Amino acid sequence: MNMLKVAVAQQRSNDSEIDNFIQIQNLLNHIVHQDVDIVCFPENSLFFQIVPEVCSSLTLEAKEIKDLESWSHDHGVGILLGGVPLKTADKYINTTIWIEPGARAQIVYQKIHLFDVKVGDFSFEESFNFRAGNRTAILEYKGWRFGLSICYDLRFAELYYLYGKQDVDVLFVPSAFTFETGKAHWHPLLRARAIENQVYVVAPAQSGRHLNTAGEGKRTTYGHSLVVNPWGEVITDLGEVSPCIEVVQLSKSEIEQVRKRMPIKSHRRLEFNYHEK
Repeated sequence: MNMLKVAVAQQRSNDSEIDNFIQIQNLLNHIVHQDVDIVCFPENSLFFQIVPEVCSSLTLEAKEIKDLESWSHDHGVGILLGGVPLKTADKYINTTIWIEPGARAQIVYQKIHLFDVKVGDFSFEESFNFRAGNRTAILEYKGWRFGLSICYDLRFAELYYLYGKQDVDVLFVPSAFTFETGKAHWHPLLRARAIENQVYVVAPAQSGRHLNTAGEGKRTTYGHSLVVNPWGEVITDLGEVSPCIEVVQLSKSEIEQVRKRMPIKSHRRLEFNYHEK
């Protein structure tokens, strides 16, 4: 399959699974007649923790997930949910959930790099509630290969180098970048990952000020959901509007042309060597 139509969603989620699911349903309604192959949603698409006291209750058996399974089956569209918090015995895991038409939802990736940072007045320690993943993940669908990641993973080029070595076509980076870090680094990092690996990068994002159900909150995200082509050009930028969704067509021929003009992979002289201590 040479062409792939991808819908990229931008959200302003909160800590109500019901509110977020309604937002997702409304976005899906915009693409039902556009012959889309995959629709992808950002990190925290179904739950965004605004205050520490309110935690996610989501599981793969949640009604919202089951309803999305039904929608995927009825419309023949794959659904990628970025950054869904799921409870384990000790901590949460930040997962990418994949729903293929006619199949049950499955966890396909667990966020490797956790967001423990202090930027200006904002500080966040994701590892307090979450357990990090420890493996890469490649998803195959309709003859395309997708390298999976979530948000803060974007800063670690070695992850995407490993995907590039395995000939992925697209890197998915569902995110909830803070406004300050996004303003400084979002565009250059996403473009760099596309250029380095000569692939498409698809990065659905959260955008705006996120309030809890009581109307309180201090979380503000950057938005600007992007699709970048294998030459590093931004072909879709959703700005700061939320919620919204846009459909873009990807082409394997474009990937092949870029790699033929500049065969980076065959020119590489240095390889990473990993040794367990």
